[in-house]
Amino acid sequence: ASRALGDARVLAHNLKSSSRSVGARRLGAACQALERAALGGDSASVAGHLGPLEAELALAEAEIRVALGIVDGRPQGKMA
Repeated sequence: ASRALGDARVLAHNLKSSSRSVGARRLGAACQALERAALGGDSASVAGHLGPLEAELALAEAEIRVALGIVDGRPQGKMA
């Protein structure tokens, strides 16, 4: 369990930094909450933060697809 919490902390930390660098602040905040839970050693709390993180990740992905003009997995417009 300790290794899994450490892995979760590292992954959350890395995604937090990446998210913030592209302006996905809510995703960064969800990552920070998971990172803190992992640092606290609370597996149940980490599990509780996964749902909100997944939701924010889906929203960020959708916004990126819109920004890039990607529909149904294919670029549209000038990128096509």
